[in-house]
Amino acid sequence: MSKKYTIQEILDGCRQKQAKYQRALVDTYAGYLHSTCRRYMNDDSSTKDLVQESMIRIFGNLEKYDPKKGNFKGWITTITIRLCLNKLKEKNLLVLGLDNHPGADFVTNESQLVLDKMQTDFLLEMIKELPDGYRTVFNMAAIDGFSHSEIADFLNITELSSRTRLSRARRILRHKINNLSKQELWVNSI
Repeated sequence: MSKKYTIQEILDGCRQKQAKYQRALVDTYAGYLHSTCRRYMNDDSSTKDLVQESMIRIFGNLEKYDPKKGNFKGWITTITIRLCLNKLKEKNLLVLGLDNHPGADFVTNESQLVLDKMQTDFLLEMIKELPDGYRTVFNMAAIDGFSHSEIADFLNITELSSRTRLSRARRILRHKINNLSKQELWVNSI
């Protein structure tokens, strides 16, 4: 069983290049970073690569981390999200022409009942199925808490585009949830 270290002990040890603290940092945050990357990327290979790239970038920039500007988890999250966004830009996956995506304009109130019953993993799979540009904005706004101004800066789009993509992503998710609700009601009626 490994000893639990405080974040300050881990950071101090990593800055001194001590292997046990570097391992502690990886053990503490690799799962979280994997979850973050997974929300942005569609495949396991890219997710794993980005977690590794994130760790390399984090270790390489530990001297730049300033606790006065924010907490460590927020700092590593920002690094990881930026790497994911850069990877999506490289692949040209942030460009959208998806106005006619099924469900983009469908809204219902029944969806909340099914959503309350869903497990997190299933909901994350639904988010993963969103078109790349919508998924990226949804993750940044609804999950990671970025403002539309920040999203616009990150993605080099307008704030209006950010709001529109978030709105459409939510509609698509509502549509999927509503369809699931109808299927569940149908199955329960048999």
